[in-house]
Amino acid sequence: MRVDTLSYNYQMNVNIKKVHEVIFKEQEQYFHSNGFLGEAFIEGAEITRTMPSKLGTTNIPASIQLSKLSENEIELTTTYIKGGIVQRYVLNELSYSKTQVIYSEKNVFHQLRNQYSFFFLAVAYKFFYNRGIKKRMAYLESQCNEKAGDVQ
Repeated sequence: MRVDTLSYNYQMNVNIKKVHEVIFKEQEQYFHSNGFLGEAFIEGAEITRTMPSKLGTTNIPASIQLSKLSENEIELTTTYIKGGIVQRYVLNELSYSKTQVIYSEKNVFHQLRNQYSFFFLAVAYKFFYNRGIKKRMAYLESQCNEKAGDVQ
């Protein structure tokens, strides 16, 4: 993995189709709750909103686009004045009831100075990133199990 990309692997005890469905629905709900007015949530769907910076000290205008949607991958691209972030969920079927989810964030900056600052801070940020993503993955897995219970 590249230095500008943070990644986290998580194994879920859930079928790959259910994992994809839950991640897709979570992203669709996020878009709709932030002003997405399109009928279909498909590649190219986009919203514009104000988001907190990585350090949470300021709010910045940003655009978020569903840039890739396939059976095994969901990718979102966020662009803002200083650069962008590509968030990617890659799903790998380990068995019928086990799925490996690889979540990654690639940070791109327009100015080299910002890129170097990120490299320097990424070591410390990685700890908080892992902790937050682990909670997010556990939440998604619980949603999968909750939805599976609804079907039965």
